[in-house]
Amino acid sequence: MGIVRSVTKGAVDRSLRLARSPFDMALGVAGASRSPAKLAVDRIDATVRRTAGVVLGDRGLEREAKLQESAAEERERAMRLREASEQRAKEAEERRRREEQAAAKRRQKAKRDAEKAAAERDKRAKAAKLESLDAKEKALDAKAKAAAKKRESKRVEKAAAKAKKRRKAGG
Repeated sequence: MGIVRSVTKGAVDRSLRLARSPFDMALGVAGASRSPAKLAVDRIDATVRRTAGVVLGDRGLEREAKLQESAAEERERAMRLREASEQRAKEAEERRRREEQAAAKRRQKAKRDAEKAAAERDKRAKAAKLESLDAKEKALDAKAKAAAKKRESKRVEKAAAKAKKRRKAGG
């Protein structure tokens, strides 16, 4: 009976390998060796092995089927975790991109505000300088008028002194 089981197990194994080889090749060419389709092929393989093991009473086939099912479950879990990780990375990248855009907008606004403030300071400084120059001009005008009045006063004083002297002399 052991020889029959080993021959039967070998026949089941070869038959399954032959049946799944086109799928495995197609998945390999498509680069889908870690895809849901590959998992489906592995699960079908495990189901057929389990069924053959039960029908043939071969505990070895049943154990192999159980190991294949466990491996397929682990690969599926790994695939889900990888997809979740990729999704989180994608979301993080999108969040980083939005934050960079917001930071760039804030920097541009800060730059515009600084330029506006600098322009306003320059405007106030120019206005203050103009006011200062106007005050100096008025002060200079007042000094010039005072000097002119002083000269006029001295001229009138001299003329009055001359007139007084002539009056006293001429009598």
